[in-house]
Amino acid sequence: MMNCTKIDSSGLEVIFITHQKALEQHINFVICQPNNYVANILEVTNINRLLTVYQTKQEALESIWRES
Repeated sequence: MMNCTKIDSSGLEVIFITHQKALEQHINFVICQPNNYVANILEVTNINRLLTVYQTKQEALESIWRES
């Protein structure tokens, strides 16, 4: 998400729906590299409690590899 500079309710809805569909398919959906603004919105809305947010792409990939 490093190129995403802003996020609104529509973007949050897309993340939430994608997360739900990933759960149904037993797929691990994570967020990586959000900027400070987006990370703050994810925290305020508690979306960061539904899915894991990683600060780097490498951390996200390593977590996915560990779980597979």
